[in-house]
Amino acid sequence: MNFKSILNELTLAEKAALLSGITNWKTTPISRLSIPSVFMADGPTGLRKEMPGGQFLAPSYPATCFPLPVTVASSWNPALLEKMAAALAREAIDQKVDTVLGPGVNIKRNPLGGRNFEYFSEDSYLSGVLGTAFIKGVQSQGVGTSLKHFALNNQEYRRMTISSEVDMKTMRELYLLPFEMAIKNARPATIMASYNRINGIQVTENKWLLRDLLRNKWGYQGMVVSDWNAVADRVKGVQAGLDLEMPTSNGVNDHLIIEAVQSGRLSLKDVDEAVGNVLRYIDYSLAQRPKKERKPYDYTLSHDLARKMAVEGAVLLKNDNEILPLDPTQPLAVIGRMAREPRYQGSGSSKVNPKNLVPFTDALARQGILYQFAPGYDKNDRPLVKEAVALARSHKIAVVFIGLSDVYESEGFDRSHLNLSKGHLDLVNAVVKANPRTVVVLALGAPVVLPFINEIPAVLNLYLAGEAFGEAAADLLFGSANPSGKLAETFPLKLEDVASYGHFPMGPRQVKYQEGLFVGYRHHDRERHSVLFPFGHGLSYTKFRYRHLVIESEFPEKRQVNLTLDVTNIGTRTGQEVVQVYVAPHPLDNERPVQTLQAFEKITLDPGETKTVHIVLDETAFRVYDEKTDDWALAGGEYRLRVGSSSRDIRISDLVFIETPVVLGPKVKIAIPEYRSINPEENVAYTRNNLDSSATIADVKNVSLNGWLFYQAIGLFATKMVKGKLDKVTKQMVRQGAVMMPLRQLVPFSGGKISKTGLDGIIMILKGHPFRGLKTLLADLKNNKNHGAKTDTYPIEAET
Repeated sequence: MNFKSILNELTLAEKAALLSGITNWKTTPISRLSIPSVFMADGPTGLRKEMPGGQFLAPSYPATCFPLPVTVASSWNPALLEKMAAALAREAIDQKVDTVLGPGVNIKRNPLGGRNFEYFSEDSYLSGVLGTAFIKGVQSQGVGTSLKHFALNNQEYRRMTISSEVDMKTMRELYLLPFEMAIKNARPATIMASYNRINGIQVTENKWLLRDLLRNKWGYQGMVVSDWNAVADRVKGVQAGLDLEMPTSNGVNDHLIIEAVQSGRLSLKDVDEAVGNVLRYIDYSLAQRPKKERKPYDYTLSHDLARKMAVEGAVLLKNDNEILPLDPTQPLAVIGRMAREPRYQGSGSSKVNPKNLVPFTDALARQGILYQFAPGYDKNDRPLVKEAVALARSHKIAVVFIGLSDVYESEGFDRSHLNLSKGHLDLVNAVVKANPRTVVVLALGAPVVLPFINEIPAVLNLYLAGEAFGEAAADLLFGSANPSGKLAETFPLKLEDVASYGHFPMGPRQVKYQEGLFVGYRHHDRERHSVLFPFGHGLSYTKFRYRHLVIESEFPEKRQVNLTLDVTNIGTRTGQEVVQVYVAPHPLDNERPVQTLQAFEKITLDPGETKTVHIVLDETAFRVYDEKTDDWALAGGEYRLRVGSSSRDIRISDLVFIETPVVLGPKVKIAIPEYRSINPEENVAYTRNNLDSSATIADVKNVSLNGWLFYQAIGLFATKMVKGKLDKVTKQMVRQGAVMMPLRQLVPFSGGKISKTGLDGIIMILKGHPFRGLKTLLADLKNNKNHGAKTDTYPIEAET
């Protein structure tokens, strides 16, 4: 595109129109200038392209359901992830999708986070490496990505209104680092601005985040898009650097942009900059289309990769007396409904309609393995123990499938505890008493506590393994594949041991990240906690020996440290090992983590084979954020480099000295936002006196009788919208999402029929002033009957 020429030809109304979508998934076309729509679809787990019809959360076309990010992260295999992401992109091409909305690289601040299954890790380095691999894989096929949710979107509770109160050092070193790594190393086509506020400022209006840091300091040149319905003030968003609003605002915000430019509140320069970024994104998408093969895609290729990733992402947590792998000639007692109806993905907006779902029982039947089945619990997790116990007693081995159902974890709400359901626990306790040779297989998206852990000889964690769930389970349990997954998060012994305990999820308006840098293993290491399973843990059917660590520093000339070591497979099976390198200040410093992951490599070794592993640590492994210069600085001094099989299984280590602190990176001076502690006067519940457009619909239920009626009506309306089309849990998520929506969203959802003035009228009614509020609302509805509606059949209405 000739951007300068197009900008000159576009009318102000057309420019405003380009800055929001025309549907839930398409950008606005301008037909008279031959500017087409670009199509986006959900995608971290697999493609979710909705079928036409315009209904809310419409059914999606079948696609491969790949293992979820929580499982992918446990593979510690960025090369395999890149291949898997490329396959996902081929499906996007097959379904004529230009951009896949993913990956999500937010840090798992607390194991109860409702969307943790969509994120990679509690560790920033691992998240950044894997996010980079996903972007490279998708974009290698000419399909765009959307790196999300930028930033500090770490809880589902009040996610659209909560303010994450975080100091700058914690932001830069922990929460923003995965985004910085992925942006600089993979250049995603788009960045998705998150729902929440940061230190009081809405992300979609945050000039420091979207313009000063992202563009000026990190050099990002792609497009910034809002999370769906995340926009609060569209004019402030354009000023701050938010380019595209999604989905459509039904023309409401287009008119606000036009009015703001005409009144002088918004500069045309800011509008043109945003339009230019949208045009470049459209141009990027169009330029890729001729390169894409349009012949039908063979989805079996994706399924094979999904199966391989599910195998590599599964974590063998325990295997006493080498009870695993099992003998495939020995009849098996299979217990647990999830073996036949697997929990293989999370619940929420990214839920995939699987192309080829294979339960464990189907995989056994295909391989001719003899088994008998007992459900163990029903759909509501109530135990069906008698039949299961009898079956376990009659077999040499019992395999019990348990986990977290959709009721326990989903987008839209956070978990309230770390427990499995009582029905699953009662089942396991009964079965292991009947048969001590019981193997537990877990299907879940986040850590849980396992009170039976000392009684069960073997536990295999499949996490959420995607559509090849059953095949991966069979491959691992019977030994045709060797477990190689490592936990990308800590399994604590109890919730009280988690760093953010007492400060998660928080609300109603603010959440304080009081633990600072000490999230996950960083906290447990500092506090010397015993844990159920440590970060990086994962067993194999073979064993590995680490020897001959050699460290060579090339500081300050080349600013890198070279490590070599020999790893030997001393067992009898071919296996994969993840060599993990942790950097520890020496002596230990209370202001810094005891150790941080800074490198890893996954290798494959045959029995008796030795490989020499070469790892390079560059300057980023020894840097800290310096608040005085607002930049990264090299922290010189002595460090212990710890190399091991997990964060708590360090096999070999040595010291290295990093010479002379020097400031790293470009010097771009910007105003640093002030970090605010929780303000008790601000962090209060909404009442009649302080009710405003940022209040959620749930907030108004306690304000007045009118508010309670409104809350009930919206919840019922949201449920009716999806009646008969979605499962019970998804309907619950929809209702929860609806009532946690801020009142301001009523304006775009009304299709332009309600303006901000009309919203003021609604708020008056909710405050208990029905007559004055109703008069204001009715007048607004009359004045805005057809205000700003968008359709697929542009041209835009004439400028007036």
